[in-house]
Amino acid sequence: MLKQASNGINWTVENSHIASPEYWPDVAALQRAQDAHGLVIEAHPSIHSFPWDAPPNIRNRHVLRHLRRQPYYKAKVELGTALKGLLQKLQTCADRGDWHSAALNQTPKQLWSHYNAITEYQVWVYYSLVLQQLNRFFPGRELNNSCQRLSVCGSHKETLEHIFWTCPEAQGCWQAVLTSSSGRTLDPSHVSHYAGQCMARQPSPLSRPMMQRLRVAFGDTVEAYIVQWKRIWWILCSVCI
Repeated sequence: MLKQASNGINWTVENSHIASPEYWPDVAALQRAQDAHGLVIEAHPSIHSFPWDAPPNIRNRHVLRHLRRQPYYKAKVELGTALKGLLQKLQTCADRGDWHSAALNQTPKQLWSHYNAITEYQVWVYYSLVLQQLNRFFPGRELNNSCQRLSVCGSHKETLEHIFWTCPEAQGCWQAVLTSSSGRTLDPSHVSHYAGQCMARQPSPLSRPMMQRLRVAFGDTVEAYIVQWKRIWWILCSVCI
């Protein structure tokens, strides 16, 4: 009774098919609706402002794939200029150093992951931090935008990097995390070497002394322990950030 239109999207009533008498009222209703463009199964060409139509050279089995790509092509054309400016801004930020580069060289899936270990608020803070969108306003900032946390930070501008990495208080926090995870006391001057691992929440390989301790303590289950150790590292970095 219904025939697929040439565009592979719409369906119309097939007049050449003789329906049984009991279906005549339904056929008449469908035909009236078709004339009034009221068929539910007819795709509206203006929905979401996308031209939901497929060229004649697109086969029916490829119509859905073609339609799914239309929003991408539309955004690529209309948002191209704005996106180039945003991407250039993020690239400039990533070129500042390992801390920024490690943060920005992640996929959206990595940024939004929580692994049932951190809160939605912590996920949001990390995402906003990576994209340089975290609000740093505080009363009086328009007069003095230096760090207010410690007196020694008075001459340092309160940037995101300073708050989460270079501030002595942040460095002390990261030193404790690195010392605990590596199994050896880490000199404060060496903390900067781990900027990439800390910001990307990706641990560096376990040291030889730590691996020996793990094998003695856990034996054949050491691999499973390492998986959990990486999970703990990810959680600690998320909390510190």
